[in-house]
Amino acid sequence: MTSPFRRTKFFRGSLLLSGAAFLLSSSAFAASGQDTAGNSFSTGSALNQVPPATQSRIPSMIPAPPAGPQHPASMSTTGFPGLAPNMPATGNPLVPVTQISRARGWSDQESLLLGVLQNINPAGWDAAPVRIFAANVASPSAHTAAAGETIVSMEQLSVELDSQKVTILQEFGCSEVFERGFQRGQRRIIARVFAFNTVNGAYGAYMLMRQGAANVIVRGDASSEDQESISFWQGRTLVTISGPQDDEESKTLVTNMADKLAAISREHGQLPDVLERMPKLGRVRGSERVVMGPVSARRFINAPYLNSLNFTRALCCGVADYQVQEPPDRLKVMNLEFATPQEAMLAFNSYGLNFGGRQIQIAAPFGGMCSLYKTNKTYLLFQQKGRQFTIIAHARKAESAEYLARFM
Repeated sequence: MTSPFRRTKFFRGSLLLSGAAFLLSSSAFAASGQDTAGNSFSTGSALNQVPPATQSRIPSMIPAPPAGPQHPASMSTTGFPGLAPNMPATGNPLVPVTQISRARGWSDQESLLLGVLQNINPAGWDAAPVRIFAANVASPSAHTAAAGETIVSMEQLSVELDSQKVTILQEFGCSEVFERGFQRGQRRIIARVFAFNTVNGAYGAYMLMRQGAANVIVRGDASSEDQESISFWQGRTLVTISGPQDDEESKTLVTNMADKLAAISREHGQLPDVLERMPKLGRVRGSERVVMGPVSARRFINAPYLNSLNFTRALCCGVADYQVQEPPDRLKVMNLEFATPQEAMLAFNSYGLNFGGRQIQIAAPFGGMCSLYKTNKTYLLFQQKGRQFTIIAHARKAESAEYLARFM
């Protein structure tokens, strides 16, 4: 017969294991929020929000925080450690980073990523000081922050990236870029963290900057990798690490940096709604792109008068390729979504003013407007339907543009 003492001990143990199981299942849920464009993202997990006193009573199957004192500046506002457990505590102190972050209005996510980038000091490699490219620093001014970083204007990034890409990054709402170089002999590796105002902007930049195919090992919300680089998108940030990986040491450094930066990132984002809502019938998979201004639009669609469109009024804008079987044709589609049908109609009217009287008469969609024009050797159609304004370009036959417009 089981004694009351043993029954009590067994009951307490069951409660403890049940509490552990609840916390483990709760870790799949994350605190959520919205960026400045209303796009959803999530941060952290429920387990990370458990007070240390409670964590000490959880069985050892649940990972405990790293041993040793935690520096106040390596903690986020929620109180959990800002660095991954395997992050070396070397390099520049994190206290000045926190002071800089507060002074410049950076988010916890940006502060954590900057702190990790500062604290990567691989043996045998010469690590340069962190450089910060900021959108709100007037060119050509520059100053050195308390922790040794040089803060310069975003335009100076054009020295290392082509100027068109820098302009597109600014259209996407890039607010800061943290850059650090590592050199060993002739080998040079550059790690960059791009911070954006919105999830859509970060995803658009990822599709612009990525190289290679999608990773088998997924980092962040989406990742790509080739022999020269690793890039991943997570929430409102994009991380790129580039450099030759022709030896084991370089490859290990690039992989470890990507893993550490991905592990510390707490935000997550969802694919832009405009891409999800574009018709799937005939869409060429992998051709989808986010655009947020005339420069990024011109990079992905060859349509005239794009400067006349007010991209800042659109909630989101996407571009994709479409394949029409009958008549056989391949077309480009750009879809802008506005807050109201009236704004979509305004975009339709202002864009149509550029074409004069060369319109080809076609039937308008129900509840909207449609115009078709011949431009050089191809046809261009644009229409307004509800809150959507759509441009269909590169059509070799007018019938293929009209056919595709029915599904928009």
